[in-house]
Amino acid sequence: MGVPFYGKQWESVPPENHGLFQPAKPAANPTPLYGVIAANMIGHGFMRYWDPVAQAPYLYNETTGTFVTYDDPEALAKKAAYVMKHHLGGIMFWEYTGDPNNVLLDAINTGLHRKVMTAK
Repeated sequence: MGVPFYGKQWESVPPENHGLFQPAKPAANPTPLYGVIAANMIGHGFMRYWDPVAQAPYLYNETTGTFVTYDDPEALAKKAAYVMKHHLGGIMFWEYTGDPNNVLLDAINTGLHRKVMTAK
């Protein structure tokens, strides 16, 4: 499974449903790195939401109409559990520099080294 250490950003997103499934325009910086998202967006005008279908977080800034999708440690733990449950070959990631504090890499490492609990 491939996972990015960056997000996808859109602008001019209406506030309905916190921006989820709304029309949008490409952002000037369409792919912010996770380190930038964690340091400069979360808690800085952006509200974090969880998409239960995608099992992934997203951010929305109602003031600026900016919407960002990304993976965080919670989402990557779920993806690692999926990989283990379905006996996939592993997880690869790109843009290693996007995770300067290794929080995403640590979530993947922890998730892939957990034993999968199965019901008997």
